[in-house]
Amino acid sequence: MSTTQELKPVAEVLLDDALDQALDYRIPEQLIGKIYPGMRVKVPVRNSQRQGIVVATKESSPFSPLFDLAAVLSEKTYVTEELFCLAKWVAEYYCTPLRKVLKAILPVSVRGKAKVKEQLLIKSALSISELASICEELRRKQPIQALALDAVLKHPKGILLSKLLEMNVSRSAIESLKKRKILLCQKVQIDRSPLIDEEYFPTKPKKLNEEQKRTLEKILMNLDLSRFEVQLIHG
Repeated sequence: MSTTQELKPVAEVLLDDALDQALDYRIPEQLIGKIYPGMRVKVPVRNSQRQGIVVATKESSPFSPLFDLAAVLSEKTYVTEELFCLAKWVAEYYCTPLRKVLKAILPVSVRGKAKVKEQLLIKSALSISELASICEELRRKQPIQALALDAVLKHPKGILLSKLLEMNVSRSAIESLKKRKILLCQKVQIDRSPLIDEEYFPTKPKKLNEEQKRTLEKILMNLDLSRFEVQLIHG
């Protein structure tokens, strides 16, 4: 490696999968001063490109030659210095690879591994009055189809197929109405967050009892001293 190359900053990258040891990569000229620990990057590994996280930067590497970072996946630092310290402590204490700890810390959406969940949305292809008229015509001869139209009339913006099936509406009934161009079916992406549409109310701060206060003081003191001690609290 030439002197110029030796002076180029180097990034230690921990891959998301397979290897438990960080690999050294050169930081390209245009990215010097813009790469920090905690950033997500893409790097070349043999004949493919893999995703990983920068765990450190340094001026040189004992290995030669080094490949360049392929791409920066996010300019945001997802793992702060405090989180890194916590991850390293967990890895050491539980004798587990650091990459597995970081994988637990980073959500799949950040790691780019989240799969988009799609469902089928059933909507009316006709006006509300036309749909209501057809619904009444079918109520005797095709009660299941009428049940489906009743549900669609109650949800003008559409209703998920999974919800209709829970109401004992058969897929064949939906297909028949689609063939007659009474209903439309389209794919929609579903938010996987379990907190979506949840309401939250402010709560009053919790008050610690005397034993809890003493325990908290000991924990804070040990943190300041970088010392580990088990604290037992009853109740």
